[in-house]
Amino acid sequence: MKKIVMLVILLFVFLIAAPSKPSNADVNDYMSFSSINVSDGKLLRDYTNEEINEGLSHIKKRKFNGWRYEFFQKNTKVEFISSTVFTMYNSGTTAMKYKVQVSSENSVKTSISCTGTIGYSISGSIKKFKNGLDSSLKIEGSYVETQLVKQQENLEIEIDPGTICVVYVQGTGLLTNGVASFYQLWFRKESGGFEYFTITDSYLRIEKIKL
Repeated sequence: MKKIVMLVILLFVFLIAAPSKPSNADVNDYMSFSSINVSDGKLLRDYTNEEINEGLSHIKKRKFNGWRYEFFQKNTKVEFISSTVFTMYNSGTTAMKYKVQVSSENSVKTSISCTGTIGYSISGSIKKFKNGLDSSLKIEGSYVETQLVKQQENLEIEIDPGTICVVYVQGTGLLTNGVASFYQLWFRKESGGFEYFTITDSYLRIEKIKL
């Protein structure tokens, strides 16, 4: 029952905030997604400064050269909604039919974010960590563009009276984050939080809720 109530609330948010027409999205990363649900743990942006500093205190021992790090979570499963394609509420007394054109939507398969002084480089829509952080963490990121909606589709949707309909792009992924510090000749050059978000699957979903 609780899940149904939360879903109805979420759909109302989409109805108010999302466009009622299909939209062509540019290449984006997970930071622009409408919602992300982490199965165990949380996103880097939801950690407080105190929590980040506590993690960094565990890796404060200096090193001649290279990275020290600690994971908060590694390859944790997540579910996300990247964007809403169509929303409509039928407040009438008869069913309504709509034709919805869904265009392809691109995203970066592996996206990153960081806090503090951890460095990264940007090439087009791709962002990568510097100084070999990927190798030190033994993470192989697929820094390529992927299609959340693989091709243009035309949907015919019938909405019954008193029903809200939402068409959105949903998917699953893996989340890895933690804290790290980079040392050169015993001096700490970079320090902060890091995060990887990798998309594993995506698909269109249609929800109809009778209110």
